[in-house]
Amino acid sequence: MNLQIMLTTEGCFRKIFFCIAICLTACVSDPKSHEAIVSNAQQVKEITSKALSYVVDNETSKITWVGTKPTGRHEGIIPIASGEISTEDSEIIGGSIVMDLKGIDVMDLPVGSEDYTKLTTHLKSIDFFDVASHPKALFEITELSAVKKGDQWPGKEAKGEFTIENPNHLITGNLTIKDVTLSITFPVKIQLSADSISAEARFNIDRTRWGVSYNQESKFVDKAKDGLIYNTVNVGFNLRAKSSR
Repeated sequence: MNLQIMLTTEGCFRKIFFCIAICLTACVSDPKSHEAIVSNAQQVKEITSKALSYVVDNETSKITWVGTKPTGRHEGIIPIASGEISTEDSEIIGGSIVMDLKGIDVMDLPVGSEDYTKLTTHLKSIDFFDVASHPKALFEITELSAVKKGDQWPGKEAKGEFTIENPNHLITGNLTIKDVTLSITFPVKIQLSADSISAEARFNIDRTRWGVSYNQESKFVDKAKDGLIYNTVNVGFNLRAKSSR
């Protein structure tokens, strides 16, 4: 009888430990950041001839991504094909960033390894970005508003590994992926001078809103099941632009 009780107790402890381990893994791998506000696409303002143009430096600028699953995460970059930011009276009034999805890369796996090749090939396939049919993604600025230290804005209290410190603007723009265009708003830290612009942002989006739905959460009853990929993806902008004058 005592032996049976011991075995039953041990089995319960194993189940409890397994559940705790799954929960801890999921918490560690989940990207904590500001949630972008998503809405219908907005009208892009026409840039006047008075505007000054800043050309994004493709070599020093990058777009980062973090995708997660219950057992871990992967991190990578998306190259910038081209970009331009327009200003007027020392304020950003528009701009666009073209991203080269054919060059999407994974940074946490050794280049040339079997896992690296498998993942990069899969990301470019029809399961994810279908780069053969949709080789580019586009972000177009529609609005920019300054925020000061005491100002309140949606998501301000978000804290985590993938948040930026002391953002000074909220930026809104149309993000187009796989022919789906939606407006997103997120915090950004901008430094603007007569000769250059730097901008840094980190935010979360739900990939399924843009039709990137492979192994999404709604397909899994068991949220700890191997194969599930969380819908939330963290995106980072780290941009450097120089005046074209």
